[in-house]
Amino acid sequence: MQAVLIGSTDSNKLYFIADALNDEPNLAIEKPNGSVIYTNFLDFCINAPNITKIRNTRFHRFLWDKPQNIAKGAWYDTFVERTRPIKDSLLEDVVINKTLGTNRRKLQQKNDAVNRFVTKRILNGCCDEMIQLDDNSFYYKNINERKDAWTAIVLLNKLEEGLF
Repeated sequence: MQAVLIGSTDSNKLYFIADALNDEPNLAIEKPNGSVIYTNFLDFCINAPNITKIRNTRFHRFLWDKPQNIAKGAWYDTFVERTRPIKDSLLEDVVINKTLGTNRRKLQQKNDAVNRFVTKRILNGCCDEMIQLDDNSFYYKNINERKDAWTAIVLLNKLEEGLF
């Protein structure tokens, strides 16, 4: 995959997928948490209200600047019909990201840890696996259980703050 950062909206990064096939989505929206949503570039741009556009390379200007004739020509064939590949000379000046969505694995691992903690400790009862130090202090015997509990607490706090 050849993903080119083309702008942002709110706190999301927008990547154009330069090598997307005709029937594949050609826009990737990377959220701050690392998850990625794939969609059609034109559909998104028509409906998105506040896009901050990058225009510092020939590719970006070709993408964002209105063509002379919107119904035919190189821009139309490249971005609407998607029958003309993007010239390599346009992609020379851009940074191509090939590892889009790599944080998804981290998110899945955290989600799995929270699920383990919730199912094993909260739903099945946790107090027999914990050691009570005093009236308000407990700790887990196992380091993995402590990590799962900590991850669950951090994610639950973020959910309360509305960060997800």
